[in-house]
Amino acid sequence: MSISGGCGITATLLHCLVQASEKAAAIARLCRSENALFELLVQEKTGGDKNKKFVSDFKTLADVLIQEVIKHDVGVKVRHCSASAPSDPVYHLVHHLYCLSALTSLLCFVFIIRMLVTHVFLQFPVLVGHIHGEENSKFTNGLGESETVRVCASVADTAVLLTRILDGNARAGQLLAHAVHVEPEIMVDHRIRGLRLDEPPNNLAIWVDPIDSTNQYIQGGYNMSEHTRPHSQGLPCVTVLIGVYERIGGLPVMGVVNQPFVHYDGENGRWSGNVFWGVCCNGEQASSLSPPDSTSPADTFSLVLSSSEDRAFRSTLEEAFGPDNIYLAAGAGYKELCVAKGLASVFVSSEDGGTYMWDSCGPHALLRALGGGIVRLKSCLEDYRHKGPSALASTPQIRYHKPLLSREGAQQWANEGGLVAYSSDKSLCAVIEALAQACGPDDTTTDKL
Repeated sequence: MSISGGCGITATLLHCLVQASEKAAAIARLCRSENALFELLVQEKTGGDKNKKFVSDFKTLADVLIQEVIKHDVGVKVRHCSASAPSDPVYHLVHHLYCLSALTSLLCFVFIIRMLVTHVFLQFPVLVGHIHGEENSKFTNGLGESETVRVCASVADTAVLLTRILDGNARAGQLLAHAVHVEPEIMVDHRIRGLRLDEPPNNLAIWVDPIDSTNQYIQGGYNMSEHTRPHSQGLPCVTVLIGVYERIGGLPVMGVVNQPFVHYDGENGRWSGNVFWGVCCNGEQASSLSPPDSTSPADTFSLVLSSSEDRAFRSTLEEAFGPDNIYLAAGAGYKELCVAKGLASVFVSSEDGGTYMWDSCGPHALLRALGGGIVRLKSCLEDYRHKGPSALASTPQIRYHKPLLSREGAQQWANEGGLVAYSSDKSLCAVIEALAQACGPDDTTTDKL
């Protein structure tokens, strides 16, 4: 990756992802601001799509709609970029390869083909179908009628579709349709300009989580006193996660994390948010965040855990680092963001399959851009016990391109063996050393990982 003049595909794709995440955040805010609308949007997830972690997990139209908007918007914008390219036919071929990999890494459902130039897909069919997300695109309304959520060619057409989904609620359908088609006004981050990714475009794919921490999104809430530490719960724990990874190899190379609910204006009753991004490829990094301060004293070390973390595991960490340095927070994406922002040194989860690839791919790329990463907890403990602390530096990063063939449904894409999201190698070593010493070299209590 390099930073130079001109508009590289990395800059184009990253800007589109940032803009798409901002539109997604706007839709998430709209769905919560309209009470009548929000009540219509909630559906309980069932079957293979149900996350085993929660007794009552939810699927919302906001989830599905945001996912489809991200696919549609990035496709259209990257296609427009190619339309202004030089007339050199060789350039056009190469540029189409770049743009289409970015497009089709985001476009998985058949309806998107109608939104793109048909002859381009016919020329490059190998680039179609490389987006993955938690949500499927079907939604059932109160009458039991199933509809496929999609972004139509016009506001009016999208409104008609959404009105059918919303049991004939025309006002709600029009509100959502307008949010889908409006272009958010965002400042172009000067650090994005000129970024170029030295990665074959047909080796890219994308994971999307349109609304991470769905329970907090539905329940709402906000603790005004929590500013310098992770929020334990509430709307600030909600994130929109987009991660680009290598199809071959599976390493995350680009990530966008959007927090739709950060600042609340009590006067007008409106929320605003923040967006963060990171790019990491071939040893080069760029990010909207600054790397953590490596000179920070040891007593600032802290961990963030899930509120549902195993009690014995949590007690082990409290004994090692002190209970005041252990924070509990909702949302895997949010906890990973806390590590990237320096609100915690490490996020560790002992649960096998407690998080999924769509939860971690985007934040993982952001952490890699800052000198950190995400690894499997079980692998770290095994490396430490068999090879010593120096082995942790070579513990493989989590990869995102292969399912767990021994599992079914969403569990095929679970992060097996727990995980550790860390800001630096020093932080990773500290938490693994504490866990290994607490368990002992022959202890089997971590075999559940």
